[in-house]
Amino acid sequence: MFLQLYKNVFSPDIGSGLAFIGFVQPASGGVLTMSEIQARWFAEVCKGHVTLPSEQVMETSIAEEKVGFLS
Repeated sequence: MFLQLYKNVFSPDIGSGLAFIGFVQPASGGVLTMSEIQARWFAEVCKGHVTLPSEQVMETSIAEEKVGFLS
């Protein structure tokens, strides 16, 4: 089993209190660039400027992304 993350950063089970940053290899560009964008997003979530969708919406998005990846 692997950890399923919303947009490769947030776990629907945990929510916005923990972000997994740098655990994805982008198709183009580098890990450092991707990690910086993820960190900026997390900072905006922590400041309350951005909110995450509900757990159900995050899980649906993860499932759709997984299907798209496998096909």
